[in-house]
Amino acid sequence: MVVNLSGRFYLEKGIEERLGKEFLDRINKEGYIDVTNKSGNVLYTVTKESLMERLNTDMHATSLSISKECSFFTVHGSADEIIPVEDAYEFAKHIPTHKLCVVEGADHCYTRHRKELSDAVVGFITSKKDFVQQFCFTEAPL
Repeated sequence: MVVNLSGRFYLEKGIEERLGKEFLDRINKEGYIDVTNKSGNVLYTVTKESLMERLNTDMHATSLSISKECSFFTVHGSADEIIPVEDAYEFAKHIPTHKLCVVEGADHCYTRHRKELSDAVVGFITSKKDFVQQFCFTEAPL
């Protein structure tokens, strides 16, 4: 089972917006880039290797390779300002077992739509009775 929250299909997009215009020069010179928040705290580090892995990942081929036994659920906000909702439709187009839930008006962080997000995810998981029976306890184990 896969639950995809606002995932990016086109991995080559959004990099400059996230890492800055000079990201390629910086990563070639230093070997990495620290991504910081507005306060200057490091959120994560992007290495040249991890950047190349992202750029070389073919999401179309990856999507087609997902097992028909795997339930795949995407939740995406219609007003996502970071990853366009069109990316969610690409997952739906290429993954046969895909189910899509677009939360109308939700931004990337579901700022005003947390209940809709949690209801959608919990609803999807609980609808998969085999998964719940295999991995979840209805009573505390002894």
